[in-house]
Amino acid sequence: MSIYELLKLIHVLGAITWVGTSIEQQLVGARAMSSSERGRLAHFVDEAEWVGVRIMTPAAILVVIVGVLMVIESGWNFSDTWILIGIGLFVLTSLNGMVFLTPQTKKLKLLIAERSEDDAGVQALVKRVTLAVAHRPVDLNCDRRRHGNQAGSLDE
Repeated sequence: MSIYELLKLIHVLGAITWVGTSIEQQLVGARAMSSSERGRLAHFVDEAEWVGVRIMTPAAILVVIVGVLMVIESGWNFSDTWILIGIGLFVLTSLNGMVFLTPQTKKLKLLIAERSEDDAGVQALVKRVTLAVAHRPVDLNCDRRRHGNQAGSLDE
């Protein structure tokens, strides 16, 4: 196995971890938001923060570092369009995480502790945060507890 092939393997495994964890978090989040079980949303927010810091962020950083090493090893150029797009998307997702998602998640944890998971302010913040990660399954399930757990829920 060449150095490039090893880097590519690490790059792909890192991307699978990063994206796969994001998908898993959206599915678990949808279940937590559609659940009538007390404390489930608060537990999910705590777990999502833990997973984001300890799994998703390191995986994302690994993908970028190994991607840079692949460009250097392969002889490609950092000015190639597809490499610039990848770097740009990484910068955008990183800024979204640092500037919006992290502070809003902390605010959400405080609101849940002060009020309750069913509070209108908590639900509005949940909607804003889920829209920021642009995953419709969570956004569509936000109001399930208020309107009853309807058919099509992930809890079935």
